[in-house]
Amino acid sequence: MTVGTPSPLATIERIPVPHPTSKTVVTVDAVVYYQATDPVKLKYNVANFIMAATKLAQTNLRNVVGDMQLDDALTSRDTINAELRNILDEAT
Repeated sequence: MTVGTPSPLATIERIPVPHPTSKTVVTVDAVVYYQATDPVKLKYNVANFIMAATKLAQTNLRNVVGDMQLDDALTSRDTINAELRNILDEAT
C-alpha cells in the first residue's frame, strides 16, 4: 500500500477541532532583504536604519500573521510575503 492512499476498507472521518478559547502562541522566523534607494533619507531621516527596518518588519509581520487563521498562516507563505512586501513598500 502506498503512503497517503487509504485502503478500500478504511473509513475516513473528519474530526472537528474546536478553536482554542485563549491565544495561540506561534513562533515565526523571517528574512528581510532591503535595498537603500535614497541614501540621503537613509542617513538623515532615521537614527538607526537597520533597527528601524527590523522593527517595522517585525510589527507588520506580527499584524499580518495575527489576522490569519492558524491553518492559513502555516500554509500561505506566498500570501504573507506579498502582503508584507506591499505594507513595507508603502511605509518606505
